Amino acid sequence: MGSNPTPSAKRFARGPRTSATAGGESRAAALQFGASLFVWGGPLRTVLVWHTTWSVNSVTHLWGYRNYATRDDSRNNLLIGFLAAGEGWHNNHHADPSSARHGHRWWEFDLTWHIIRLLMLLGLATKVALPSPALSATLEIGPQISAGRAEP
Repeated sequence: MGSNPTPSAKRFARGPRTSATAGGESRAAALQFGASLFVWGGPLRTVLVWHTTWSVNSVTHLWGYRNYATRDDSRNNLLIGFLAAGEGWHNNHHADPSSARHGHRWWEFDLTWHIIRLLMLLGLATKVALPSPALSATLEIGPQISAGRAEP
């Protein structure tokens, strides 16, 4: 008593190299499938990226924790930190705005920083601004970052 897969499930299983019409589907089904790919790959993805970007400047000024006593309400937010490739460590950014590294603790994963480090290793990024050596002394729970040195 197995269930038969729907035509769109069969189309998905065949992969992107075959079109809907190659599997015996109608042109209307092919157009519907193409429109679905367009919506998921274009406008919807764009809206998700916009919301993630806007969340950096809204969510991270409302919810989260603070590593540094800055003059604003910036906070580090774990969810935004992961969704926005490290941009959610907003309090760290406000404490040292010119630094390329926003994750100051071992568990604050900063994908952007890792990409910059890779570019440094390849010799494609030079003169990268690192966290200020004086900044680690002001970390509220104790020094957790290196003294401004980053070896690639």
